Amino acid sequence: MFRKHNDQEIYVDLSSALRDRQDWAMGALRTFQYLSDITSFAYEPVSGLLAVGTSGGVVSIFGSPGVQCQVSLREPVAVRFLQFAVSIQRLVCLDGSNQLHVWDLEELSQNKPKYLITAKFDEASALTVSSSHSHAFITLASGVVRTYDLLCLRKSPYSMPNMWALYEEKIIASGMPDMLNPDGSFGLDAVTHPRNLNLIFVVYAGGIILSDLTERNTLRAYELVLPPGAPGGAGYRSKELLIHRRPSTTCMAFHPSGHFFAAGYSDGSIAFWAVEDEDQPLMVRTLDAVDVNIIDPEKIDKYLPQDGRPVPGGTPDDVREPIIKLSWSGLSNSTDPRGGDTVLTILGGTKIGDEMGLAVHSLPPFNPPEPPTPPAANRPHELPTFVRNAMRESVVANNAHFYPTDSIVQDYLLIPRDNPHFGGTFDPTAIILLCEGPGDTRVVEARQFPPPVFSSATDTPKPVSNPELGAEDAQDDLLDELAQTLKAMELDSGPMHLTLPVSLGDGRSLVDGHLLTLSRDAHESLLANGSLRQTKLPLKGGTAWAEETHATELRHAKYQARRVLITQHIDLTVQFENFSSQLLMGTQTGGCVEHDFPESLPHLKINLNTVIVDPAVASRSKFASPPRIDSIYLTSESLECLVTLHSGELFVYKPKPDEFEFEKPLLREAKDEEIVILSHISTGTSAKYAPNFMLSPGRGLLTAYAICDIGFVASAYADGSLYIVDMRGPTVILRHDPARKSKSRHSIASALSRHSASTYPVDSLTWSICTLSTGASMGLRLIAVRTNGVTEVFSLERSEVGAWECDRLDPITFESVENPLPRGNFVIDGKYGAIVGATPALLAATFDAVAASRCVWVICGAKSAKCFTEVTGEQVGKARWNAKTGSITSVQLVDKNGSHALVTMSGSNTVSVYSVPELELLHTILLPAMRFSAITMDDTGDFIQWQRHAKAPLIVSATYGTLFNFRRTPGYPLIELASTKGVIPPTPQPVSMGPPSLLSGWFSFGGGTSGDQIDLLLGGPDRPIPQPKPRDVAQEGTSSGFNASAITASVAGTQAGIYTRLQSALNERGQMLDGLQDRFNDLEEGSRNMVTHAKRLAAEKTAKRWLMF
Repeated sequence: MFRKHNDQEIYVDLSSALRDRQDWAMGALRTFQYLSDITSFAYEPVSGLLAVGTSGGVVSIFGSPGVQCQVSLREPVAVRFLQFAVSIQRLVCLDGSNQLHVWDLEELSQNKPKYLITAKFDEASALTVSSSHSHAFITLASGVVRTYDLLCLRKSPYSMPNMWALYEEKIIASGMPDMLNPDGSFGLDAVTHPRNLNLIFVVYAGGIILSDLTERNTLRAYELVLPPGAPGGAGYRSKELLIHRRPSTTCMAFHPSGHFFAAGYSDGSIAFWAVEDEDQPLMVRTLDAVDVNIIDPEKIDKYLPQDGRPVPGGTPDDVREPIIKLSWSGLSNSTDPRGGDTVLTILGGTKIGDEMGLAVHSLPPFNPPEPPTPPAANRPHELPTFVRNAMRESVVANNAHFYPTDSIVQDYLLIPRDNPHFGGTFDPTAIILLCEGPGDTRVVEARQFPPPVFSSATDTPKPVSNPELGAEDAQDDLLDELAQTLKAMELDSGPMHLTLPVSLGDGRSLVDGHLLTLSRDAHESLLANGSLRQTKLPLKGGTAWAEETHATELRHAKYQARRVLITQHIDLTVQFENFSSQLLMGTQTGGCVEHDFPESLPHLKINLNTVIVDPAVASRSKFASPPRIDSIYLTSESLECLVTLHSGELFVYKPKPDEFEFEKPLLREAKDEEIVILSHISTGTSAKYAPNFMLSPGRGLLTAYAICDIGFVASAYADGSLYIVDMRGPTVILRHDPARKSKSRHSIASALSRHSASTYPVDSLTWSICTLSTGASMGLRLIAVRTNGVTEVFSLERSEVGAWECDRLDPITFESVENPLPRGNFVIDGKYGAIVGATPALLAATFDAVAASRCVWVICGAKSAKCFTEVTGEQVGKARWNAKTGSITSVQLVDKNGSHALVTMSGSNTVSVYSVPELELLHTILLPAMRFSAITMDDTGDFIQWQRHAKAPLIVSATYGTLFNFRRTPGYPLIELASTKGVIPPTPQPVSMGPPSLLSGWFSFGGGTSGDQIDLLLGGPDRPIPQPKPRDVAQEGTSSGFNASAITASVAGTQAGIYTRLQSALNERGQMLDGLQDRFNDLEEGSRNMVTHAKRLAAEKTAKRWLMF
């Protein structure tokens, strides 16, 4: 336990309980995937599950706290389409190899959905799954639409031919072959009518076909034809302005009433069509112009030259991107069955050079008036004029909002509140945007939806003050007006960002991070006032339980250290996650997990973007382009956060007091030119951290820094200078510039002195309240180690007036190790092994003249480490790193049950353990090999191994592990995905646009069709009748608990039931076989006649039905 040195002093062996190899047990506790290659997503509003597919063939499912799992395709191909079959609780995927995959969400295997089947199709363009029946429509590039039975797991015999090709044949027969789109028969999508399952709209490049599933015929063909002179989406500078144009169709979306729809086109225009009118659209518009299908002679004269020839080509400003995707959402704030106010979401249609993002239009209700008297004369089945006008009025936007993004939006997903119908777009509460990321990545972000500016609260009339009222009433009016103004300002602030699951949110921007242990009080203070559930994406699907077989480990979890993960991001934000093992503990009543692990803490987010754009900051610093965070550090008691940038600026943030008043303070000038006070910058009411000040002396890159819990920060720069700041001012109390001092000295001896003229930068800094070997009493010290190994010790003390200052002009100087590591500088209690920092308790001890215990100082460099008594004393330990393990990237002093050891981490994923204070090599531990990896470790031996993206500066995965895997909490809880399955609302039925007499006169599509009828129609006469699955115990019981004994009994009962059914089946088998032979003889004769008759009928009727209009 004690070690002698030079036969004079006895030093406590601080690593006595960690010398045996069995004291160490490296183990991986959990692996996290940060998704940065997202290709598709889907949301199931009834259960509340989100599925996300990647280019590597992985599908991740997210739900309520603790509910997360992954399934993988058999081959690593991209997941192109994802859909939930709500009615039968299945997940459907169409991959890049045109294979359809199906998983069962009700039956889990190895804690993830059970894989059911894979089916191969020809080249596919789209996957459509209805919320009302169990069939999927697969639109092929050839224009054919195939069907697949997701319940019976087989390809259904029902298919639809290329109806646009049949339509073109009719056009050719009419004598107009020049009007055809050569690529018009390419199949793009199939969209089910929102209120009539029997109607399906097939989107082709040439137009849209409306078909009747039961009658197997074509009802309408919607083709946009722009007349000569109409600008369309290409504008008046298009070289095709004076000819007929047929822009290719790209997508479509239905109005909630089902009476009209919007179609997007390749020229960036949107056409609104009435279902009953295929001849003329209601309106054609772009994002910034309406009626672009109508000729305007004045504008033609303006843009067309006098010689009659249009301007060749178009300018780049006139080129629009195609309309990529449309969604038309009804809102639940209206009782009108026709939809009330609606929201149209538009992806695409912007001009080259415009701001990147997504456009959203607010549209008024569709509310046609009473029919005119006498009724207007209309042709049979013609859309009445007053109805058409009402439709047109309801597609003219009365408000618009643009969701700006940092990169191009590739796709989006609306998150409905609880209704799966209307294509999953009804009453959305959030939107997820899929955007391009750095290095060919595709990442997501979530926003509030619809935008607050669309809220009807903004239309509330302002109160008008009455001069006859008294002063008290006038003051009340003033307060009401102020409240409304504040509410309007809140609505104008834009949709708030929503917190995604960690795997999704961190995948878009995470570049680095480190673990930190905190005391229980500090951890609770950090998490206080952080239950902002309204900022989270509303995922509520499934239930997670703490596994009962690990009850012992779960009981020990509450004694684990509290941890936070502090991460830095490419978007100039610092984010925090609760990484405590206590999150994995279930509730005492049912064992249900109530928290994600890790759990995002959005109220702690620090956004430097709001700071660097402030005029007071921008005028004093020259930020790199783009600015990047270099490092972050959080003090363990005061919880102040230090953030540095690559360009050398240092920012200090401090927690807001609990009674913080959200007032915007005035700009305050600092006494020192190197400091910019930032307290005037507002961070919002929900943010816990507020900017305090920026230190920017303009001395080059920042090489080292140190901050302590008693209000001091030190920073060193590339020119060798060193600054110490008292954060209570803030004021600079030391400007140490060895280069300037050496120039002012004229003696040869001082000029040649290595110590006095050291201009090497400081690479490592640390604060401590300790004694020195020179006999000095316990005091506040700053220990600085330069690149060449020169070590300087600065002592600070209070002056007679109470200000802090250095006790001498020049620091104590000696040599230690060269190339010190930034975080490899530790002052350790020589008796107990704890780190001796600069804490309030130790500072109070210096004022009370408490006797200090002796300390040792460990300094680690790139090639070796040394240990000294009382910082400036004799050397008591030394170690040279093993060159075979690679370069040392970081070091950490690890504490285990009161024993301490120095742990080094190398670039070859090797961990080496050294004793303290002698620095004797004890053990070497190999971590899992990873390319592009880095390791961060806390003082308890828990670590995170980051794996970086091969092309982008992003983290793609992380392994959370420990060097002491003894009774640690298991990484993954048990999950059930179907426990939160709610009641599916009834399928929406057709609604009237006006009086029933008017409707019956021209609306000829009949009533609604049930989902069961559609399944029978598509499945064919030989569709096997699916047997209902018995509900398991977890479904029959409550979803708030997990009962292992009940599941065991269920399994035993299931086995007994299987044997009983097998015995009964064997008894019946003999009787059934006797009757089968007679039936087969009768069927053989009848089938010959049936096949002959069916072939003849098919040849006669197929052409008639598909060409009928």
